[in-house]
Amino acid sequence: MRGWSQAQDDMMREFYPDFSMDEMIAILLNKSKWAIYDRAHKLNLRKSQAFNESPKACRLRPGDEVGKAYRFKKGEASWNKGVKGLNLNSGKTQFKKGNKPANHKPVGTIRENDGYLEIKIAEGMRQWKQLNRVVWERCNGHIPKNMNVCFLDGNKKNLEITNMTLMTKQQNMKRNTVHNYPEEIVHLVQLKAALNRQINKRTK
Repeated sequence: MRGWSQAQDDMMREFYPDFSMDEMIAILLNKSKWAIYDRAHKLNLRKSQAFNESPKACRLRPGDEVGKAYRFKKGEASWNKGVKGLNLNSGKTQFKKGNKPANHKPVGTIRENDGYLEIKIAEGMRQWKQLNRVVWERCNGHIPKNMNVCFLDGNKKNLEITNMTLMTKQQNMKRNTVHNYPEEIVHLVQLKAALNRQINKRTK
């Protein structure tokens, strides 16, 4: 039955102020707790002072000793007194010193990340480095700041040193844009870039 009848509203006015929610549900039969709360609000009904002061209200009142049995007693020592660095985890589930996780990769392992090949250069966090940069540095020395090691043929897995060159981010962006043009124009742009690099080397 949907809605509220006049008889139900009368029962709400008579019993709600002094009865618990469980008792109200039993009286109204088909009404849920939330429906009763909502109807009480609409009828502007409030619990009586006598109800609020009774155990039925389930409220904390001055003088109540709720949880007294679980409090520390005067002079009682806590169970972890004097224990430093306590670890409650089971020893069976802890890593033993020298143990390595199942997904551990040894130094020298090569993986692919976002199209680039990476090599693990040491143990520890953040010890992976792009393999093309490692190859370049071993052949040509330190890579200047803000310079990228780029692939002339666009193949990130072609690690031949003759296929790699240094470019600024701006040069690399222009180069990537050039690849949208016909192959002949792309080839000419690459030749021009190579020629400029050779000129720059000889004029330094």
